[in-house]
Amino acid sequence: MPNRRITALIGLSAAVLAGSVACASSSSSGGNSTGSGAIQIGLMADYTGQQSYLGPDMESGVRTAIAVINADGGVLGRPLSLSTGDTVGDPVDAIPAFRKLISANQITAVVGPTSNEGPALLPITAQNHIPMFLQGGTTALDHETNPYYFRTTVGDATLGKAMAAFARIKGFKRAAFAFTTSTAAQTLVDPIKNEFLAKGGTVVASVNLVPAASSYRSNIQQLMAAKPDVVFFQQDPQTAGTFFHEAAELGFNTKTTWVGTDTEMSQDVFKALGPTLATTNFFFAHGSVEHSRALAAFTAAYKKKTGSSQFLTFAPESYDATNILALAIDKAGSTSGPAIAKAVLEVTTQSPGAVTVYTYADGLAALKAGKTIKYSGVASTDVFDQWHNVAGPMVVSRWTATGIIADVLALDAKQY
Repeated sequence: MPNRRITALIGLSAAVLAGSVACASSSSSGGNSTGSGAIQIGLMADYTGQQSYLGPDMESGVRTAIAVINADGGVLGRPLSLSTGDTVGDPVDAIPAFRKLISANQITAVVGPTSNEGPALLPITAQNHIPMFLQGGTTALDHETNPYYFRTTVGDATLGKAMAAFARIKGFKRAAFAFTTSTAAQTLVDPIKNEFLAKGGTVVASVNLVPAASSYRSNIQQLMAAKPDVVFFQQDPQTAGTFFHEAAELGFNTKTTWVGTDTEMSQDVFKALGPTLATTNFFFAHGSVEHSRALAAFTAAYKKKTGSSQFLTFAPESYDATNILALAIDKAGSTSGPAIAKAVLEVTTQSPGAVTVYTYADGLAALKAGKTIKYSGVASTDVFDQWHNVAGPMVVSRWTATGIIADVLALDAKQY
């Protein structure tokens, strides 16, 4: 569940939104609406703290998109330029870092942050008319009404149902939970639990893990005593390294199946576990690649930018967000925040006669030809619902010995 500080800030968002309309003349409009210099966009992510791998993951996707966009002539004839802010995984650190990006870097929009900090930054986006592309699944934003909020990652409500569906398909009846105490992890517990119970399963144990503790043996022994046949989990790399190596020493890993989230697919978690342990009974539910053409274009661009064809876990979502942002600016013909927010929906809605595009170049060409477009990305179809969230499709994967993620089961929407 969100902590009290974040919940209070969410409650303020409606008031801020109402006030921002009346005070628009005295607040920022999300960067300069005209100009000849670079268009500044921001990235808010964890570069330090327990989930410091998220920053490089997300940045690799944004920079891949920027490289392609700038090679195609930029947006409105201007290059995109990226400035980053470190959230440290905490709203207290994220708020001043975000304000600095707005005041010092004059950003037009922001990709990120994640679930831990997103709710706290939303009132600031409304006040300053900064479109935000959240990279996190927190259920606290499932019915968000801030017009500057967009989420290009699958929400935890959908992810939780997919995890429970996989367990049900495998015939598991007794579930346990091993989640850290972080906000981002805890928002997933109820969606999984509710779905698992609704389908006839039983929850036999649940442990909350303090991140980066020196030992989790007592927690593991509690889980073992309950004799689950499946354990749902989300843990940061340091916690996972300690937890699962101790579980292996106690003989627990080989006796049950572990179902994790997209967060667990990171190379940092794989390295913390090591190839032998990582390739045992671990599975991960996550949003699947929507279209082979989108994936092929992304993979080629990513390899050209980074030198690797094995992209980092959260790169596709941030790549999609950057492409949508760029196409929205092209559609709006402006870097004004309100104009961009309106245009985001115009370039992602499957309206009659809309041309589906899978790359920025194809989208820009179609816009120049006077066509209506529907961008469909790598991580999802990028169809925003009335609360600006996206849904599946979902897939279950596991690691290979080389750390590559291999799909093992595609989930039909009817299954979750």
